[in-house]
Amino acid sequence: MEPLITSDGRPLVVRPAAPADAPLVIAIVDAVCRERRYMMTDHFEPGPDWQEVLGMSPLSGWKLLLVAECEDRLVGWCRVFADTVSPFARHTAELGIGVTKPYREIGIGSHLLRQAIQAAKEARLEKLTATAFAINERALNLFIGRGFKVTGRRYRQFNLDGRYIDELLLERFL
Repeated sequence: MEPLITSDGRPLVVRPAAPADAPLVIAIVDAVCRERRYMMTDHFEPGPDWQEVLGMSPLSGWKLLLVAECEDRLVGWCRVFADTVSPFARHTAELGIGVTKPYREIGIGSHLLRQAIQAAKEARLEKLTATAFAINERALNLFIGRGFKVTGRRYRQFNLDGRYIDELLLERFL
């Protein structure tokens, strides 16, 4: 595999998360949540799927957590959780992605998403889904640029500091 480079020339590593990464992953996801602009919560508490990919409990179903390292620090993540609830939806997975503030707009999200899509294809998944705030142009541009389509809208789904925000559902067939 050829080395990855950000758009501003910095070396980048995208790799599966290891259990030792758990505290840092939790910290960076929480930092993005606390910005109250991109995530659908204002703080991060790892639920069961997250606990599995962070090595806190045994894996059930197909799950992936990729992390991005730049300048010797974790700066982003992309998680893909296959549906394990319905036996009729095991061909699908939900994807979420984030990059910490100082490392945005230099292609890290694109590298993470590209590798997540490839891994989902290799796992023989057929469809990826994601959600985003309708005002999150950065996420929408990233997803649409990688072949996702907006397939649904939940109007006034979130009330953030008195401002209603729509939630968009995005899908990509693999």
